[in-house]
Amino acid sequence: MVLGCATPDTIEIKNNFTATVMMRVIQSLPPPGAIGSEHCNDPRGRRYAALVGIVHDLKAVQVCLDRIAELNRAGVPATDTALAAFTWHAVLRYARCFDDGAEGRQGRLGAHALRLLSNDEATLHEGLLAVRDGRFAHAGQEANHRCLVILVGAGGGNTLIPGYEIETPTGMFDQEQVELMSGMVRTLIRHAEAECDTALRAFEQWLAEPAVGDPIRERLLQERRFATPEGQALALLRALQNQNG
Repeated sequence: MVLGCATPDTIEIKNNFTATVMMRVIQSLPPPGAIGSEHCNDPRGRRYAALVGIVHDLKAVQVCLDRIAELNRAGVPATDTALAAFTWHAVLRYARCFDDGAEGRQGRLGAHALRLLSNDEATLHEGLLAVRDGRFAHAGQEANHRCLVILVGAGGGNTLIPGYEIETPTGMFDQEQVELMSGMVRTLIRHAEAECDTALRAFEQWLAEPAVGDPIRERLLQERRFATPEGQALALLRALQNQNG
């Protein structure tokens, strides 16, 4: 079971100006009887958590593709803002599944996953990463914003007025590409879920080793605290329910 919640993350930008970014935190629910938790930095645990995140990302991509397909069938133009939003959210969430530089994520989909793709899917995959890099990771390279000076005559008194020319992302998938990408994403979801199950078993086996599990168990028995406020709140709620029940 998982718990989804929005958590404010306040960051300082400059000159004491702060912005609050709402991050949706997806975490496993403490089971009934849980008395504590802590974060784990062992590579086996971090890979398991990374693969859980990758599965979430790929499923979000599939939701976007389903919505893009609906908009395409409705004849919405590529310049439509909603179509562009679903398109670029899909590109970003897809690309970060293959990004080994993602901070906090100890793992990515690699060569084993890519070997499952057809030639057309592999070409699309490379194109998606290239577009992400050009438009977002290094957005200044391909996102041109130019100023224009326009001369207005014939009644305008040869007046100079300001103008602009900007490039902004639009929808870019036709229906054939949506279907190709959907098949590719479904394949990658199955692969990531299988990898996640394998990583979970390896993590569980590691925790079962007395030299590993005993110190953690003793520490949590003494501290009786949870690693996240959401886990603490849920544990308190369950304790109150048990008292009242």
